[in-house]
Amino acid sequence: MKHLNKILLFALTVVTFGLFSSCSNLFEEEKYIVLSRCLEPMNLSARVVNGNQVTFNWDVTKDAANYNLVIYTDAAMETEYANKTIAASEVPYTLSLEADASYWFKVQASNAEKGLKDSKWAFYQDKEGAYREIKTYAVKDQLFMKATAKTSSSISVAWSTEVADYKEVDRLEYRLVGSEEIAGTHILNTEEIDAAAATITGLEPSTQYVVTLYFKSASRGEVTLFTSASTEGFTAIASLAAFNAAIATPDAKILLKPGTYTLEDGKTFEIPGPLTIVGEENAEGVKPVIQGEFHILGTATGSIKFEGVALDGVKGKYGFAIQLKNGGGITNDVVLDEISFKNCEIFGFSKGLIYEWGQPLNVGKLNWESCYIHDINSDGTGGGDVIDFRGAADKPLSTIGAINIVDNTIVQGGRTFLRIDFPKSLGAIKFENNTLYNLCLSDNTNNVGLIGLQTAPTEMSFKHNLILAMGEKAKLGAENTVASGGFDGYKYWHGFTSGNNHCFGNAETFFNSVFTNAGFSTVAADPCYNAAAGDFNLTDNALVAAKVGASKWWTAFTKEPEDLTLGLISGNHTWNFGNPKFFSGTMKENMVRDLLFIGATGDNPIVSENNMLNFTAPAVCSRKGVPSAGYLAFKVDKSGSVLVKAEDPTGAANHITVGVGSLDGSSIAVKGGAMAMAYSNSPTKIVIRGITEESMVYVYPSGVVSLSQLAWSNDVSYVNTALPAPAPKASPASVTAGEASNITISWDPVENAASYTVVFNKKANNVEDGATSYVIGATTVGMLDPGSYSVEVYANPGEDDIYNTESEAGIASFAILPKADGGGETGTVVKNLEQLNAALSAGKTDITIDEGANIDFSAAESKTITPLASLHLTGRKGATITGGNFKFTGADCADFSLENVKVVAGGQAILLEFDAAGATMNSLKLNNVVLDGFSKSVIYGNAETNSIDEVSFKGLTVLNQGTGQGMFDLRKGSYSSLVITESTLTGGRDLIRMDAGVANGVFELSKNTLYAVNAGNHSNGVLYVRSASNQVYNVSDNLFLNITALLGKNDAAVRFPTFTNNFYYGMGENVFTGKFDEASATAAGGVVLTTDPVKDAANNDFTLTSGLAMSNKVGDPRWNPAYDAGASSSFVVKSKDEFDAAISAGKTEIIFAAEGSPYDLSASPTIVVAGLRLSGEIKEGKRPTVTLPELSLSGDLGSLIIEDLDIIGPGADGGTNFLSTGGVAISKIIVQNCSLQG
Repeated sequence: MKHLNKILLFALTVVTFGLFSSCSNLFEEEKYIVLSRCLEPMNLSARVVNGNQVTFNWDVTKDAANYNLVIYTDAAMETEYANKTIAASEVPYTLSLEADASYWFKVQASNAEKGLKDSKWAFYQDKEGAYREIKTYAVKDQLFMKATAKTSSSISVAWSTEVADYKEVDRLEYRLVGSEEIAGTHILNTEEIDAAAATITGLEPSTQYVVTLYFKSASRGEVTLFTSASTEGFTAIASLAAFNAAIATPDAKILLKPGTYTLEDGKTFEIPGPLTIVGEENAEGVKPVIQGEFHILGTATGSIKFEGVALDGVKGKYGFAIQLKNGGGITNDVVLDEISFKNCEIFGFSKGLIYEWGQPLNVGKLNWESCYIHDINSDGTGGGDVIDFRGAADKPLSTIGAINIVDNTIVQGGRTFLRIDFPKSLGAIKFENNTLYNLCLSDNTNNVGLIGLQTAPTEMSFKHNLILAMGEKAKLGAENTVASGGFDGYKYWHGFTSGNNHCFGNAETFFNSVFTNAGFSTVAADPCYNAAAGDFNLTDNALVAAKVGASKWWTAFTKEPEDLTLGLISGNHTWNFGNPKFFSGTMKENMVRDLLFIGATGDNPIVSENNMLNFTAPAVCSRKGVPSAGYLAFKVDKSGSVLVKAEDPTGAANHITVGVGSLDGSSIAVKGGAMAMAYSNSPTKIVIRGITEESMVYVYPSGVVSLSQLAWSNDVSYVNTALPAPAPKASPASVTAGEASNITISWDPVENAASYTVVFNKKANNVEDGATSYVIGATTVGMLDPGSYSVEVYANPGEDDIYNTESEAGIASFAILPKADGGGETGTVVKNLEQLNAALSAGKTDITIDEGANIDFSAAESKTITPLASLHLTGRKGATITGGNFKFTGADCADFSLENVKVVAGGQAILLEFDAAGATMNSLKLNNVVLDGFSKSVIYGNAETNSIDEVSFKGLTVLNQGTGQGMFDLRKGSYSSLVITESTLTGGRDLIRMDAGVANGVFELSKNTLYAVNAGNHSNGVLYVRSASNQVYNVSDNLFLNITALLGKNDAAVRFPTFTNNFYYGMGENVFTGKFDEASATAAGGVVLTTDPVKDAANNDFTLTSGLAMSNKVGDPRWNPAYDAGASSSFVVKSKDEFDAAISAGKTEIIFAAEGSPYDLSASPTIVVAGLRLSGEIKEGKRPTVTLPELSLSGDLGSLIIEDLDIIGPGADGGTNFLSTGGVAISKIIVQNCSLQG
């Protein structure tokens, strides 16, 4: 560089001399400096991209043909490891080095072909000139670290515990985005390693950090996120009314709490003065949402700043995110220091981000930084430009000091992105590090192109951008980019600088005469993980090393293991193959998308293209014909039909087959098929009857074929392609009850049928190999109750039969005699949904669901009952409600109760909900009800006007609860009393959520068995009660099992209950934290058990096996065999662990059960307590044997009684006496009917 500077100085001297010596003797223009040697490489960097793979990079100059890269293993750079000659076109260059080692390097440019000398060596060094070290590392499994919380000065993270070596971590390192300098290191302690979670403190507010989890030199996870803004002196806002009032106050500083703030129709958010809005964004990036548009009044001054909020134009309802007051008639200059958006999401506006409406706006700086901007004028037809300043040629209005558009992700829509026509003046523009996708969708004369300036800025930097998928209407520069003052397009403008821009998938017309190249390189392959689906994580390491595009996408992308859990389809469902969120690119592995299992492999991929799924090969099937690769599948539990449309782009005449089989993949019955039909746009309908339990529906190809439509419908009406129905008969036609006799169902063969399906007693059975009969075994027949029974038989087509589909059912009947007398009952009894609706329409308030009846909402247009009067709904044995729920509104239903019923969600998320207008009720009760499969809540109260006196849940059983919301979720309204008692509750998110705005006098959680509640480990915890109005908040006599989440969030706003006699087993390490510590949770008789107190929790059998738990009467009484035995002061134990737990719980009368003998208490932490009475259960003349250490008596013990035990001492090493005393106050010591030895 010094040599180059001398050349430039000499040239400048010569030119200066020439200018002053003679005006007529000018030099000719010199476009290039002639050098004798290559320029020294600059801006060296090295990035470890995958353990031992390092990408080396430096600025490539035109004079260099090759580079000499030398790598050393010592800081003195004496021990050479590698010496490579690299073509200039290969930079950046990735090389595999040894793992867990340190390296240093230097590089030199060369071009012998042009006769240039090699450049000086350039060294990889820091600002002080010290050589910088490169550390490689061994590759270890990713732990998929995620941020869990953040403040203005801290970031909390957690990582997976699913791999065996998850504790092999030692530190967190953090740095600023874009910097290679480590800002700090957090050494993990033992507690953090065990918990797989930690918090970094001492960070700067509003700053984007990269946090990396390490084990020695191995990176095990990385996250990128902003810390929260500093909000000291800000006003916290949580309602629309308060938000409107705050905005109207000049110099407002607003901390916007989570929620959605929707502008009232016909109004705008008007800004009269300086304004700062900061959103309380969570660690997952969820921001408060503001729906509406902001108008700047003519009186506004100072700065307008947004940070950490989402601005929503409500699908084009609003035009611009912010603008000068539309129609405000502003004639004075509106002078602002700054309009800024940082870490915001801005979307859904029909026109753009900002507009001055031809009025005078003088702003020092416009700033969009680290924002996600998408769907602005999403189809390009909305009018207006994204950043839009127009003025007029004869009347300049606005001045703009600077425009910064930096580090943003900008996706889908817009006309011209940056349009500046005729302001008074335009300062510097910085357009750097943006990721852009499918913008500029208009091509009319005035509105086209990414950049459309008709006034020259003082300078413009256009660098480090990644531009993707720009269509044929998009241009990099608008054709009318011409202005006065000699500014004639960017290619002639000396103030424009560009470089390190990259593009992929753009139309050939994107670069035009105005903006020919702008320092762009076209990458050879898609550099992003899944850009079409909005995931721009860079998979091109060279672009990461070059720091191209928005920084949030530089984090190394590691795909988490796919969750292949397949949900049940309970209603109609149509798959949209054009939705890139679910279907995009070439799928080469098994995945689940939108309730559809995609069975793809590397050898049998499925390609999403042109709104279709393209099968690339015939499906691979097992010996039984069940597909295993190259297929689709979904899960249903009732009959319906598949709608499928095949396409044949290759003309291969292949088809698609549809079949149904068991969940375990052991069998399949083909139900129909479809070929591409050019003459028809309608899909083929394949009816599948006889499904009575959860089954898999398979869709698979015979070869290369495409699928353009796929849907499942509850419609079971047949089409004219159905095979003829079989005509089955039963032999014998009747059997006496209890008689063990085979019943054979037989039928004549059906033409073109390849197999048959027989449905008996709600179970489908496949009959193959041409068989035309099915036997109901004698054992089964002998167990049938008296009555009439039906058997359905369906004919199925063959796998290659694309013309026929499953037949209607043929019915055979037989009788079990005699028919029993079932008795009778008075009252309104219903057997189906039609009868229930009729009873409700007739104003019936006491309704009974008949024995075994199923009130099935699956095919109903409305799946919700809204009671218009009090309703008491009771079920007889086996009564079920499927797919329905209840909604309450107004004061119509004063009292509601549901008893003795099983409710299957059938796709419903919430059982009990309220209209937005709220409800007024005396009581809402559930008693002895089973709930199965609700994805969100048992009850969800989110209406401020709710007023309910008594809410009671007793004898409730909750199974397969989802994690969408709190199980009992009350966010707004008044609920005088909430009691949850004698219930068994499993799964879910927060067990109870009661927000601060809820009015509640009494909350009792008592005598419940709670298993794996908060299964999603939500950070709110199991007990998330923030209502400040609780006068009584008791948690008592509950049995908590296998809880992994927090018992309660350690937050000042979270209420702490009165704990009494609660038992815990299988608690995770994070359960007892903060004020919800173990000592508090086990107050007043509570205990943490060390042995499993129930029979088989994993299979929902919570029968108590712990004598201590039984005698303490904890948990749902229905699981306690001894619950009705009456109160007892004695506690029976069956193990040493149960004895320790009893002592820990303060029990003084303990009986050793005979079946647990012998007992070894030599290591028990405590044995003697005040008033202790130890006795044994004598069985068959034998006393239990107990090994005891020397019992040292001290303090005030009252009395000590030991009886009916064979006591073994510890031997000489454990003490020489049975009892020893020292400073003891005791009224009596009784040892009777015992033997002592050792």
